[in-house]
Order: sequence, then C-alpha cells, then structure tokens
Amino acid sequence: MANLHKIFIGFNEKLELTPTKLSYLKTSEQNIKKYIKQHFNEKHPELTFNLVRQGSYSLGTMIRTCNDYCDVDFGLRFFPFPKKLQPVTLQKYVAEALYYVKSNTPIHKKKCIRLNYRGNYHIDVTLYGLENFSGSPKLATKDGWEDSDPSKFKKWFEDSGGKNLSQMKRVVKYLKAWSDYKGKGILKGVVITVLVGQHFVPDKRDDISLKQTTIQILNHLRGNWSCEMPVSPFDDLIEKMSQTSSVELESRLNSLIHDAEIAIAKNTNEEKAIYLWKKHLGKYF
Repeated sequence: MANLHKIFIGFNEKLELTPTKLSYLKTSEQNIKKYIKQHFNEKHPELTFNLVRQGSYSLGTMIRTCNDYCDVDFGLRFFPFPKKLQPVTLQKYVAEALYYVKSNTPIHKKKCIRLNYRGNYHIDVTLYGLENFSGSPKLATKDGWEDSDPSKFKKWFEDSGGKNLSQMKRVVKYLKAWSDYKGKGILKGVVITVLVGQHFVPDKRDDISLKQTTIQILNHLRGNWSCEMPVSPFDDLIEKMSQTSSVELESRLNSLIHDAEIAIAKNTNEEKAIYLWKKHLGKYF
C-alpha cells in the first residue's frame, strides 16, 4: 500500500513561493503603501486608510504555478467612510498615486487597480469604505459600492478548518496546483477555497484527504451545481460557467478521483502511485 503522505508534504513545500518572489512582493507592498500615503497626504489629506493583505496571500493558500506566476491582493480600507466621493473617483485617486511606482502603469479595472510586475506577478489593490469597525465594508467598483468582506471570509475559512486548518490549507493548494496544471485554470482560486472549505474531509494522510475531499466536491456539484460565497454578497461563484466548461470540469474531477483511488489501493506500489498523482498535479510533485 503506497502511503504518499510525506511526499505530499514535500509537494506542499515545493508549491511555496520562492524566497526571491516573496522578497519582491514585500518590496512591492512597501512601495505601494509609501506612494499611496504620500499622494493622499499631499492631495487628499482628509481621507485616511490602512493597507491589509487579503485573498490567498492572507489565507496562506497561495501557490507557485507551473509558470511561476502569482497574483496578490491588497485591500485599502478607508475610515471614516468617504461618503462624498463616488467609488470610481476614489479608484482614480489610488490609480494616480500608483503612477509613481517604477516600470508600472496602473490598470483601472472594475473592482481594483492592477499593477503588473516584471517579476512574473501582479498586484490588485481593492478599495473599501468602512462605516464602523463592527460593520461590513463596502467594495468600491466602477459601478458603485458593493457588499464584500474579506475579513469575514478569512474567519469563515479558518473556522471551517478548525483543528485541521493546516491540512485544509494544503488540500486547497493541491487542488489549485491541479487546476493550474490539469484543469487549465477552469476553477478560480476562490472557488476552490470555498468548495474545500465546505466539503473538506480530514485524514491523517494528505493523499486520502485530497481524494475524499474531491469526491465530496464532485458529489455536491452533481447534486447542486453551485458554489455560493459563504459571506456577503452570497453570490454563486460558478453561476456563469458555460455548459462546456462544467462538463469538462466534471470529467477532469472524475479522472483525478479515478487515479487517486488506484494510487491509494493496497496493491499499488509507491512508484506507480507517484506516477498517477503526478499526471494530475504537475512538475512540482
């Protein structure tokens, strides 16, 4: 019986961002904070904010993709709430501040300001207004303010993992690696994170946990093709997935489960098990 738990733990380590990439991200974070602070102190001193990490960077589920690319999310939280400003105007203020970042031209997207970096990564800066510290923030978009609360999502995720949070994070990373390599990005990282948080099956072995969690995810999708955000705005994250993509996703999940069951079977040796998992998880496995 091939027990690949230790190999999966090694795989998890290989999925970590390189020290060089982490150094780049830290420098970029410091520069973004510095330039926005300078610009707002000079042009908009009445507006106060703080910069926080969010998304997979905050959750500890970011991975090194096959092409060594990553995307990072930062949130600018404005308090008091900038009631006199249209959210698109606030976005423009931040874009103006980020023109000072060397070698980058800020891209004003619907829900964020994006900076593309030569180090094979991009950073999205999203803006929020806070009415008070106990309430939910509002996300600034080109179309207006929207309900969105990354902090509550993080708490939901951590509560879902409980005492098995570390393993649940690893399972998210394994499925992100699968999606990057075999799924061709058919599932976004946030969708994988939500589905794992809702259907995670802990086990003393990561290979078994991954297999069982994937089975539960596929069973859910077959019975109810949806992935509802567990916090405001409670939208269905896969509602707009095309029929072709949904059929392809089910096929690829089936293939992963099929080979996982063979890999874990009692009569499968370690060499064959590694081969079967590698077919789905890519070059870092």
